[in-house]
Amino acid sequence: TAAHTLTQSDVDAGTYNNTATVTGKTPAGADVTDVSGTTETNDTPTVATITPAGSVTLVKTINGSVPMVVGGALNYNLVIKNTGNVTLNNLVVTDANAIVTGSPVSTLAPGASVTLGAAHTLTQGDVDAGTYSNTATVTGKTPAGSDVTDVSGTTETNDTPTLATITPVGAVTLVKTVNGSVPTAVGGALNYNLVIKNIGNVTLTNLVITDVNAIVTGSPVSSLDPGTSVTLTASHTLTQADIDAGTYSNTATVTGQTPAGADVTDVSGTTETNDTPTVATITPAGAVTLVKTVNGTVPNKTGEVLSYNLVVKNTGNVTLTNLMVTDANAIVTGSPVSTLAPRASVTLTASHTLTQGDVDAGTYSNTATVTGKTPAGADVTDVSGTTETNDTPTVATITPAGSVTLMKTINGSVPTVVGGVLNYNLIIKNTGNVTITNLVVTDANAVVTGSPVSTLAPGASVTLGAAHTLTQVDVDAGNYTNTATVTGKTPAGSDVTDVSGTTETNDTPTLATITPAGSVTLVKTINGSIPTVVGGVLNYDLIIKNTGNVTLINLVITDANAVLTGSPVSSLAPGAILTLTAVHTLTQADIDAGAYSNTASVTGKTPAGADVTDVSGTTETNDTPTVAMITSAGAVTLVKTINGSVPTAVGGVLNYNLTIKNTGNVTLNNLVVTDVNAIVTGSPVSSLAPGTSVTLTASHTLTQADIDAGTYSNTATVTGQRPAGLDVTDVSGTTEANDTPTVATITPAGSVTLIKTINGSVPTVVGGVLNYNLIIKNTGNVTLTNLVVTDANAVVTGSPVSSLAPGASVTLTAAHTLTQGDVDAGTYSNTATVTGKTPAGLDVIDVSGTTETNDTPTVATITPAGAVTLVKSVNG
Repeated sequence: TAAHTLTQSDVDAGTYNNTATVTGKTPAGADVTDVSGTTETNDTPTVATITPAGSVTLVKTINGSVPMVVGGALNYNLVIKNTGNVTLNNLVVTDANAIVTGSPVSTLAPGASVTLGAAHTLTQGDVDAGTYSNTATVTGKTPAGSDVTDVSGTTETNDTPTLATITPVGAVTLVKTVNGSVPTAVGGALNYNLVIKNIGNVTLTNLVITDVNAIVTGSPVSSLDPGTSVTLTASHTLTQADIDAGTYSNTATVTGQTPAGADVTDVSGTTETNDTPTVATITPAGAVTLVKTVNGTVPNKTGEVLSYNLVVKNTGNVTLTNLMVTDANAIVTGSPVSTLAPRASVTLTASHTLTQGDVDAGTYSNTATVTGKTPAGADVTDVSGTTETNDTPTVATITPAGSVTLMKTINGSVPTVVGGVLNYNLIIKNTGNVTITNLVVTDANAVVTGSPVSTLAPGASVTLGAAHTLTQVDVDAGNYTNTATVTGKTPAGSDVTDVSGTTETNDTPTLATITPAGSVTLVKTINGSIPTVVGGVLNYDLIIKNTGNVTLINLVITDANAVLTGSPVSSLAPGAILTLTAVHTLTQADIDAGAYSNTASVTGKTPAGADVTDVSGTTETNDTPTVAMITSAGAVTLVKTINGSVPTAVGGVLNYNLTIKNTGNVTLNNLVVTDVNAIVTGSPVSSLAPGTSVTLTASHTLTQADIDAGTYSNTATVTGQRPAGLDVTDVSGTTEANDTPTVATITPAGSVTLIKTINGSVPTVVGGVLNYNLIIKNTGNVTLTNLVVTDANAVVTGSPVSSLAPGASVTLTAAHTLTQGDVDAGTYSNTATVTGKTPAGLDVIDVSGTTETNDTPTVATITPAGAVTLVKSVNG
């Protein structure tokens, strides 16, 4: 046997031609030899035919990372392997969508491989598609000249196209800027530019811009390539609230779709890198005017009221608040005005009470001032004018009316002898509306005292004196007639004058009648002690004396309030004296007065038939009533009791009975009950007799402080007047004998509720924040303090609450961060607890519910979203 190891050349040739030689020795030692043949009879070389098997494979793999932008180079490795048994020549790799580097390969031995490169430049279509599929082809020649070929695959055993997954990045930005100037009036259009930019790597379609506070023009945008932008516009019509705020902050939102149908969105910002709201600064212009005009006719007397209209107008572009109208010389009604919109006006009133200086001046000039606040807190002010465009004071013209009267009357008795002085009162009165100056009184037949008078106000009067000495002619005539004259100046310099009269309305001369000298006196004195009880008898002595120069006859004494003994007296000589008696029985009115004043009268006849008379006095020289001082004892009590049940709520009315009793011996008048903390009904009581009583009522409206205290203690006071004008008083008590305050016990009822509600949408991912509103309400009748809200599974903000009045509520917030357990459960149930203190220190507590009337846990439903992704990428 023999063996030959094939070489590549043998295989490539397709045949192997070989001969062998045999050499031997004969016994004789001679060589014998032969060259091998195919049979014994030939030396033909032996030929072995070798079957050729030409084959090749092409494996295409991604080299490096896959780019994801248009123009990025996607690199491949192309591994050619000779999987046959013959050498391959001129191996050419072709790829319609990539540039191949290293082709052709001149020769490749069986089992050998070579790696070429290829690159494909990404198009937008590639990126939008999200994947790029590609194949290449290799073709070579066997030594026999036959073609061998293969389409690339992911391994040597397939022709699967090589697939590159391109990561899509859908992203968009929205920049919002103010376009043009910012308007400053309501209804002005604030214009915006909205610049949308595709900052991702895929084409975006159906880009919709939404702006809840502006009208957008140009939306939707049908398509936008990566890196490109488009500008839309929007406009917002300004409201008064916008102008009052001084700025208007606004955002818009853009939403588009990637080629894969996913949404991309952005909230507008001032640049591409933020979502800061676009703020337009609105120039505020706060301004106000005040026009003051006279309302109605102008009065012309001191003390009369001059009325004005005050028209406040907002002439700016912002709402004004707390508009205060001040006027140093008038009472303003309707100020302050809480709020006034731009271009709106409101009319207030004012009144000025005329002084004498105003009337004397003939005109009254006045201004007011208005001051308000802009929303930014700046003051705007205006001084009143006669129109909106000036600050001219408002002038009222007052019509002057100067006039004076002079009344002349006899002062004292008329003398009856020559040389006797006849005295007069001269009463000057200013009956006009202006001050009169330099008033001069002239009288040709009397000496005037007190003239001139320097000044006299309207309505005022002044009394001067004048004296005339009687002559024999006056006494002989039996009467004396006389007049005087007054002249003064008005503030304008005009004269006013009057001739004296017996009244202000006439110029009748004053007549003095001179009488004969018949006269009498009557002196009345108390005889004995003065009684102090009703029905007691008060005794008097009545002493008559003839003080004239003629005998008096038929002297009659009269006393309307006493019983006389000894009258009439038939005759009484000049200088003679006679004593009579009288008695008076005391009444309650007398005792109430504290004194009893009484006079009697005596009347007699002169021999000529003329009457002479006198009213009794305490001496001969006076007519003073005889006064008996009666000892009085004024006293009063006030008892205050609760009437009905005691209320327990703020605003509830606590009713009282107030019993006043006169415990003295005199009638009490004008009994006033005062209670600084209650409204009294029935006070004042005009009169109350000794020993009698009257019941009044009072009511106190409970305050929160009263209920919080648990009791309400109160006293009232009664004050009355004795007939003599002296006060009697008492502080109320629970009986007539004490001044103990009346105490009402108020039943406290502390209670609280807590309502827990979800604030906003419920998150659906772990770590999402579930927000709550916690509404605490005081449902009791006392103030609660230190209200603490606890929640074991949420963070509470705003607790504790220091104080909460009955009926009031306050809203706190809480937040719970979702766990995987919460999300897996599909719902999250939670309660909180509030605890507070009553004024008495007692705890009130409530577990949160969905309404005030339950403690039902607050349940948030978490929307489940089951989903999974599988990412396949080229490895190597």
